[in-house]
Amino acid sequence: AGGAFSVLYGIGTTVLSDTSQPARWYGLKIASEAGLGAVLMLTLPGIVVARWGFEGLMAAMAGVVVLLAPLLLSLPGRGLNEGVSTATGPPPAMPGALRLGLWLGLLGVFAYLFCTTMIWAFIERVANDAGFDPVTTGNILSLGLLLAITGSLAAMVAGERFGLAAPLMLSIALLVVSLFLLGDVGSVAAYGVAACLFTFSFGLGIPYTVSVVAALDVDGRYVVLTVPAIGLGVMLAPAIGGVLSAQGGHGALLTAAGISVVAALALALTALRLGLRRARAYRDEAGTGVTEPIV
Repeated sequence: AGGAFSVLYGIGTTVLSDTSQPARWYGLKIASEAGLGAVLMLTLPGIVVARWGFEGLMAAMAGVVVLLAPLLLSLPGRGLNEGVSTATGPPPAMPGALRLGLWLGLLGVFAYLFCTTMIWAFIERVANDAGFDPVTTGNILSLGLLLAITGSLAAMVAGERFGLAAPLMLSIALLVVSLFLLGDVGSVAAYGVAACLFTFSFGLGIPYTVSVVAALDVDGRYVVLTVPAIGLGVMLAPAIGGVLSAQGGHGALLTAAGISVVAALALALTALRLGLRRARAYRDEAGTGVTEPIV
């Protein structure tokens, strides 16, 4: 299942990188993923599990996959960058600075997901250690998930109207503020503000971190590497966060997350500075009439 999901996720990520507004469609993609998950979480337990149990849940999930699978037939047969690079001969050599920018962008994706996953994995423990009511905490985090979807929808609406750097900087600034607020939650209201600000900011930021790589990926080979970059960040963050929390408390956890997300911003901005102009020049040199995005 993990292998199949990785293939589908990689194809989807590559397809969206070929659009004229990757940030907009990544925002819609992330919001739709979370939205469908929320709908299933709300409906399946009461409608399916209560009547048919675990077997019914598995059958319903398989049914959702089968129902959505025909949409795969509408995918294009090839990628836009693949078409450009093979149109009339070998493509020009990729500049070293552009290649370096791509790897820095991928490291930025890893660092951003490392930070956000680390905090999300332990944000409930912050409330528990503060003595807040578990039901209230659950309601706050549910609202936070809705705000994460809102953040991704905000990225969809904004697209690249303000570029990539400015929205990413805004996302990370809000995220850092939320980390400071989580460091001193004296009331349920303060915790709610911090948690919701955090979820909104990472919902906004993830589409733009991936879009940095998409903007520099001139031959269609690198954007798919955002999938393992995300996966590594998601896998490593809880384990390292657990060690930090055990040894230094929530302060060490929040500090590490703050350093990670600031590093993600530095990596993304450096990647754009190194590669964006070179990527445009490369596409102009390699382009042979392919001027419209496939998707």
